[in-house]
Amino acid sequence: MPRVHLSARSRADLAEISGRIGLHDLRAAERLVDRLIARLKVLRDQPLAGHPRENIRSGLRSLRCGHYVILHYTHADHVAVSRIVHHSRDLPALEELDPAP
Repeated sequence: MPRVHLSARSRADLAEISGRIGLHDLRAAERLVDRLIARLKVLRDQPLAGHPRENIRSGLRSLRCGHYVILHYTHADHVAVSRIVHHSRDLPALEELDPAP
């Protein structure tokens, strides 16, 4: 079973999302983080889950979680999560989308 590796940027995205929502509703922030973690477990169990995003970067895939999208690359032994962002963001313009080695 492949491991899921979160980049430093994706960890920062998760903290930012949680903090922003938590300012208004701490329970909602906790629920969202729980849902995102559940989706990361889906990637662990089904590394090819989600949709190819070749139009943005070669090898990039996305997995939706409510209003958020997990942008990741699938490797032979792990899944590398590059970013976790709101689906309305301009995905091709995002920085730090390159695959981790």
